[in-house]
Amino acid sequence: MDQIIENLPKTAGYKMGNTFFHVVCYADDAVLIADTEDNLQRLLHAFNLKAKQLNMIINTEKTKCLVTSKEAVRCKLEVDSKLIEQVNHFQYLGVGISSYGNLQKEVREHTMKASRISGCLNDIVWRNKYLNTESKIRIYKAAIRPVITYAAETRPDTAKTMQMMRTTEMKVLRSIHGKTLHDRARNEDIREWSKIQDIGRWVRQRRRHWNKHVRRMDDNRLAKKAQQNNPIGKRSQGRPPKRWRECWTSSSGEDLLGLNRR
Repeated sequence: MDQIIENLPKTAGYKMGNTFFHVVCYADDAVLIADTEDNLQRLLHAFNLKAKQLNMIINTEKTKCLVTSKEAVRCKLEVDSKLIEQVNHFQYLGVGISSYGNLQKEVREHTMKASRISGCLNDIVWRNKYLNTESKIRIYKAAIRPVITYAAETRPDTAKTMQMMRTTEMKVLRSIHGKTLHDRARNEDIREWSKIQDIGRWVRQRRRHWNKHVRRMDDNRLAKKAQQNNPIGKRSQGRPPKRWRECWTSSSGEDLLGLNRR
């Protein structure tokens, strides 16, 4: 895969600052990024040629095309005369990527998965009278909370997405303590009984740890370049989506990058 990436055009990707982002890959799952349809087709053609030289084949049935835009934009890509399907939503490494940047759909999918897991553990763990509460909380922290907050440290949460995560967490904690909404037990009391902090604060801690991890990276690492550079172009009219940096600043009052940006 490294040989394929080195063979790709260096100036056919998406420009942020002085850096072109043209490919992101994990094992044999690769994402090609470009600012125009022609540049993306060039990247795909070069990727396919080098892959064939290494006896590798692109699975055209699993390969999808996605355009990030508020309006419907058609993108026609081909691999060996086979048309690539264009979609509006795609799952990559467990994260939902949508053409319109809808984070609520991604968070809803994670919370639904966590609720299904919690439902499977309801009779086995949560209602098990031979298992103490401390052990149940440990199981929640190990099996449920990571599903609710998957990739939360890398995205800008809104009040709606944060409320969705809090609601799912409290539903699980109430099941652990055998409480329902009719018992009128306050969320703060349930957290105190569970000796667990609010999931919003826990996410901010994860975001802080992730930022420190990125700042320790070498300057040539892709994650650090993406954090330090700004995209080329103008933002759309109206209230723009919240940036990851703004999400941190609004929640803690700190400048996450240690930079004074205007």
